[in-house]
Amino acid sequence: MKKLLSIILFFLAASSFAQHTEYSLTFIRDKNGQLIILDDERDWKHVGSAAIFDLYIDKYMLSQIKDNYMLHGVTVYKPGEEQKFDGLPFSVKKIYTYGHLICKERILYVINQWYTTDKGVVVYSQNYNYGEFVSDMNDPNTTRNNVYKLLCGDRI
Repeated sequence: MKKLLSIILFFLAASSFAQHTEYSLTFIRDKNGQLIILDDERDWKHVGSAAIFDLYIDKYMLSQIKDNYMLHGVTVYKPGEEQKFDGLPFSVKKIYTYGHLICKERILYVINQWYTTDKGVVVYSQNYNYGEFVSDMNDPNTTRNNVYKLLCGDRI
């Protein structure tokens, strides 16, 4: 009986882990119809800092070793460093990025970005055609390069 219980618990734990290997942002609409991104800080791994921001990636990606990743990242501006962009009525606290990281090419093909306030309200979103917005991950001493080294390492 103990053996059976152990096997059942093992499979429950394994299926629970498997459910969390793919991350996706949670979007809701508030009572005013504003689009809001809900995120849980426990889902993110800090991967680097710059003078005005910190960069995080979806921590579930770290449990996988692959040649390419569908990357979820978030740039969080430090207190007092929120950014104003032309045409936006609010300061931006976070920029969520979704893209395709190809380790061999050392390139991130950005697919979507969502700019949010400190309350998570999406004030701007941008979709890109594949290859329209490309980010060089091989630029040394950058937070992007930290992401590249963490995910792709010396395998390439």
